[in-house]
Amino acid sequence: MNAVSHPEDATFLRDYRDTPAARVWAIGIASVLGLLFVVWALALWRPIVAMFAPLPELTKLTAVVGFGAMGVVAVVQSSLVLRRHYAVADRLRRCETALAELLATNRELQDTLKGQEEEVVRVSEIDGGLWAQGCVAPVPFVERSERRTRLLSVFNLKGGVGKTTITANLGRAMCELDSHTRVLVVDLDFQGTLSGATTAESERSKRDQLYTAARLLESHAPDDIELEQILTPSTENERLVVITANDLLEHADFREQARFLLDRGQDPRHRFRSLFHHRLMLKSFDVVLFDCPPRLTTSSVNALCASDFVLIPVQLTDSAWEAVPRTVQWLRRLGKASRAEPMGVVANQVRLNGERLIGPHQQVLGMLRSLMKAEGYDFGVLNQMVSDDRSLASRMLGEGSGPSSRLFHPLAREILRRMGP
Repeated sequence: MNAVSHPEDATFLRDYRDTPAARVWAIGIASVLGLLFVVWALALWRPIVAMFAPLPELTKLTAVVGFGAMGVVAVVQSSLVLRRHYAVADRLRRCETALAELLATNRELQDTLKGQEEEVVRVSEIDGGLWAQGCVAPVPFVERSERRTRLLSVFNLKGGVGKTTITANLGRAMCELDSHTRVLVVDLDFQGTLSGATTAESERSKRDQLYTAARLLESHAPDDIELEQILTPSTENERLVVITANDLLEHADFREQARFLLDRGQDPRHRFRSLFHHRLMLKSFDVVLFDCPPRLTTSSVNALCASDFVLIPVQLTDSAWEAVPRTVQWLRRLGKASRAEPMGVVANQVRLNGERLIGPHQQVLGMLRSLMKAEGYDFGVLNQMVSDDRSLASRMLGEGSGPSSRLFHPLAREILRRMGP
């Protein structure tokens, strides 16, 4: 809606501007009228005097006073007319200034509306590819040759494939395989399943709920997040440390995503890279494992942009393995924002008949390998698989070096070998 209801007002104001020329015209007209009055009076002076000569002195005095009063009235009236002109001109000038401001505001509103319309069109064209947008100022990626720490994201856009179970048990198994290895596990699912399974309630209650994974999205260096506060020791191994998650992570994910949607200069995709590639983190841990949710949240995208490798867990069922192409497609769409390489697909909860997969699982595995070959993937299915253990999901880490942890030793060895020294 336009800020000016009647555009013809602008024409009215232009016609009655109080300019120096307008003032000269007004004073000139008044002067001419006054001069004409004087000339008229002088021209008729003698006839008037002759006409008033026979009259009594009192009548003459009255006539003189009358004519003088008429002159004074004319002068005063002319002054009032000029004063009213100046007042009206000043008022019109203020109205013109206000109108100009309204017109400027109207143009700004129109430009803002146009920009918002363009933003709506641009967002509609993104079609879910917000995270695939180009980076304005990406954070430097510390090359693997310059550090010993390896970062791995466990990621699949399909839920229920055992990402959390694999992440937790891999962390435990890596610590058991090498007595010097320090592992950091980061829970990036606001439901906090991994947090509850790997840390004690007493340890979590010692820390303010703000010292969780949500804080990682608000900081840019380990010094900002008070590292000793956010790291929670696991219940099983002193060299296994956890960054827990709670409902605050969901709010932080949405907040940072909304900011990025409205302002491309507020790119949140490399917050984790600036944190986990910091020398303090690289000096403290040998392996960092990210347990990503089955969604492209801000935190999961951050994990992918900070990681060296991506591990894709699948179950050998018709509905589970079909999510692999979609997951790989999204990894590729991240483009230069992420340097993470797909390490491979790990088959989870497989069932064996002796030393061989049962028929249905063998069939799905063959279809998965054929698909990956047809798509031209430069990675495949890992040699080591995770066999089905009905109690694994509930025990998560198990107790001691029991069946749960030993079950993941072969897989942990293969992953450590693939990540390199």
